[in-house]
Amino acid sequence: AMNADVVFWAANGFETPLLTALLLWLLTRVIHQAERRTVTAGTMVAAGALGLVRSDAYLLIAAVAAVAIFLSPERGRTARLALLALVLPLLLMGARLAYYGQWMPNTFELRMTGVPDLLLDGLRYVKRFGREYWFLITCAVAACARPRDWRTRAVGAVCVITALHAVAVGGDFLVPFRFIAPVVPLIMTLAVITAQDVRRYGRRRGAIALTMLAVAGIVSGGMLSRWPVEAMRSWRGKPWQGAAIGLVMAEGSRPSATVAAAGGGALGYFSRRTVIDLAGRTDPSIARLPARRGADASERKFDIEMSLRRRPDFVLTTGPHEAALRGEVMFALSGVDPERDIGPAIVAAPTFQRLYRDGPIPIQPLLRRSAVYVRADSPERARMGSWRLDVTGF
Repeated sequence: AMNADVVFWAANGFETPLLTALLLWLLTRVIHQAERRTVTAGTMVAAGALGLVRSDAYLLIAAVAAVAIFLSPERGRTARLALLALVLPLLLMGARLAYYGQWMPNTFELRMTGVPDLLLDGLRYVKRFGREYWFLITCAVAACARPRDWRTRAVGAVCVITALHAVAVGGDFLVPFRFIAPVVPLIMTLAVITAQDVRRYGRRRGAIALTMLAVAGIVSGGMLSRWPVEAMRSWRGKPWQGAAIGLVMAEGSRPSATVAAAGGGALGYFSRRTVIDLAGRTDPSIARLPARRGADASERKFDIEMSLRRRPDFVLTTGPHEAALRGEVMFALSGVDPERDIGPAIVAAPTFQRLYRDGPIPIQPLLRRSAVYVRADSPERARMGSWRLDVTGF
């Protein structure tokens, strides 16, 4: 509970805590069943649920199945049962194909295709994790080196597979380490095993070793430097602003209104309006574009003109109204590039300047931080005066 890689994701509503809990439960179950020759079909089917929690969790599914096969005295039977882990992922892929017309999720195209230096980014990501958790990882490796302890080696292999997955997908733009967080409890468990082994040389040494692990776990998790609020709050996209704007938009616009934004999670949820994601998360045509070298990892693909052809009633920008009025000067002063950075690209787009720039919602907190614009010929122009923003901390 004192490790940001464990609790940050729960505080911000991500799937990572559920994935972590499910992985721990499955590993505990398959280790217990495999050693007693009682691996069940239900356990293998449940392993496939990892792919429902996170659509890219196929390597974790394979890791759980591999642990069951590796530890089971009846490997042939267990290997046949392991095929049942494919049931739920195949059903999900069939449903996706029937509904969306494609096998893979749109985010796969967005993250994995046309992205330069993908593996290099993934290696940097794992390297940063190793640098922060080096002491715990060293202790975990020592536990895996115990003679004839195949359980610890199987658990260690799951950690290695998870790190390889993080490399393959190019790491992540979110901090803490979302793609490696599910195995942080496993690394801690293996490290504790090493500390317990130290007790053979005396209780005092064992107590010192456990204390060192506890301190290392807290320090590695980053909670001391950001505790308590800063460790819990996600600054990525400032979701509290999206929530506030969404509530105001729900009150001040028609249900049929549409809004274009570079990130529409909280905005779409609280406004209940159709969101055109300028960064391509929900737009297959944008997701298949080549990535822009040097861009933020979450916004590598965009084509503002293409998105604005859908004629959204609103455009939510990522900065103040002043940036739209004095774009080129502010870009030069801040060192941003509209060809690389999506925020400047929005306000530099010809369609935005022609149809949106002269119609900002006249609310000072929005104008200063995250301006919202109304299309010149949209019926929403007549409702601009009804918008009210009554929140603190925006």
